[in-house]
Amino acid sequence: MSAVDVKRKTAESFAYEWDRFSAPPEEWEANFRGYFRFFPDGFFAGKQVLEAGSGMGRHTFYLAKLARRVVSIDLGDAIRVTQRNTRGVENLALAQADIDHPPLRAESFDFVCSIGVLHHLPDPEAGFRSLLRLLRPGGTIHVYLYWALEDAPAWKRGLLRAVRAFRRLTVRMPYPLLDKVAWVTAAGGYATFVLPYRYLSRHRATRGLVAEFPLQVYAQYPFKVCYNDQFDRLSAPLEFRYSRAQVEEWFHRAGLEDVRVEPHFGWIACGRKPESAGA
Repeated sequence: MSAVDVKRKTAESFAYEWDRFSAPPEEWEANFRGYFRFFPDGFFAGKQVLEAGSGMGRHTFYLAKLARRVVSIDLGDAIRVTQRNTRGVENLALAQADIDHPPLRAESFDFVCSIGVLHHLPDPEAGFRSLLRLLRPGGTIHVYLYWALEDAPAWKRGLLRAVRAFRRLTVRMPYPLLDKVAWVTAAGGYATFVLPYRYLSRHRATRGLVAEFPLQVYAQYPFKVCYNDQFDRLSAPLEFRYSRAQVEEWFHRAGLEDVRVEPHFGWIACGRKPESAGA
């Protein structure tokens, strides 16, 4: 599949997903706080922000509440879902655009973020560099990338290999069929791991038994979120995963300063563009 075809399929996949699983952004404040936990609310005051990959607008909504102005882009028709969920937000501009070829002026943003998007591109680091060109000197870039689980127990790495093998089939499925497969997958994981974790983690005597359970993040969310994420995981044509060292290398190769990489069900990473350097 060519890079153009991959991008087209990816855009179609996420457009279907975000329309199918759309929810009011007011429900996602805790999710926003988790992915943007490096930054206190006051950090965004007066800033011009670019969000690369708006999805259904769950982070767009909160960025616009905190920043002076937000520009949010998405490759496909998911941008229409963002528009629907952010109706009435005045300091927001939306555009259907490609991260690799953004129709935006260089060095025009104080903060650039891309949460859960770059690892689905044909060349993720090239997409990262494309976004850096839009960042002003002194500005901050912030991304979320899937992790490679390099330090995880062997059984977790084996489970990931099984999911990757399964994806060879699921990425070829029509979306209505994949929707059903994602529901079955999510229901199995929810019953096997999430519900036991939700109960057993409350008690000191049993907390250690479930400490390494997969999918435990979903204990704080309703089933639909797990269902949505399984569709997400099984539908995108490409999926790259990174170690912490690889993420840090991206930022250091780009000449960024004050680099910070931390786990958050993957890697959240940020860095500052030097005042005196271009991207």
